[in-house]
Amino acid sequence: LSVFLWFHGVNLVAGYAMFPPAVVGVLGRDRISGPILVLAALVVLMVFSTLAQQKTVDATRQLYPEKQGSVYSTRFQKTWLESCDEAEKLIIGQCAYKAFQAVNRVCLILWVVFALGILMLDTGMMAMFTVCLIWIVSMSVYHWNAARLSKPGVRVS
Repeated sequence: LSVFLWFHGVNLVAGYAMFPPAVVGVLGRDRISGPILVLAALVVLMVFSTLAQQKTVDATRQLYPEKQGSVYSTRFQKTWLESCDEAEKLIIGQCAYKAFQAVNRVCLILWVVFALGILMLDTGMMAMFTVCLIWIVSMSVYHWNAARLSKPGVRVS
């Protein structure tokens, strides 16, 4: 299930990444039907994504009946996490920290690449600012929650 979710996540992000170039590519050729087809493809990708996630959740619930939640609910992640045992929560925490570390490393590398691009190729600052925004959000959320959870009397679960 983890491998399927990983593959599915990568596929979804790749689909989102291909949406703007597809729109730009079809706008030059056909003013009406091209953008509509690209938008329809994005909607199909999102519907497929939601259905695939629900099928994965259903398969997981067959293996572990104590699991709760529906991907159609706005509280799915909270409900799902509440139905996890301590070992699963520990795994989630360790994976989240590794992801946080990876984001920090990748943002630093991208910042260097984009800063050099600005200096040497006059590429503009938008890409570097975007990386810095992602980096700031990642660090702020991590450290804000670390401070919140380390207060005396706060129940960590």
